Amino acid sequence: MGNANNCCASSTGNEKPETTVADPAPVQDQIDKPLEQKPDEKIKTDQGPQVVLRFVLQNGTSKDITFTERPLGIDFSRTLPLTCKRLKPGLQGEKNEVKIGWCVSHINGTVIQTNFDETLRDLQDAVNQLPAA
Repeated sequence: MGNANNCCASSTGNEKPETTVADPAPVQDQIDKPLEQKPDEKIKTDQGPQVVLRFVLQNGTSKDITFTERPLGIDFSRTLPLTCKRLKPGLQGEKNEVKIGWCVSHINGTVIQTNFDETLRDLQDAVNQLPAA
């Protein structure tokens, strides 16, 4: 039996041993692989229906507010411009920090109509798509 150090007569003492590394998984396989999830952790993949109202604030700037549930809890004026007159405690308007006196200028990116009845119908149609709280 020979010495194991003498098995390769051509190797020198300065060479490092060869190491075999498995090929990494292709990138696409990593993209397609589902995320690992803790049992009590939910991953939100679909935001669901939303209504985005653009309000013109009293200082002249505007702010988009996204609503995800109904009722909004906002009492609006019965004339145009559609103005926030009252907020119902604990509902979406109050939670999203809408303020009394703010006026709606857009519903889901569409400019408010000049007709109150059309505007009210557009707002109701949009809000009715939201799930109830």
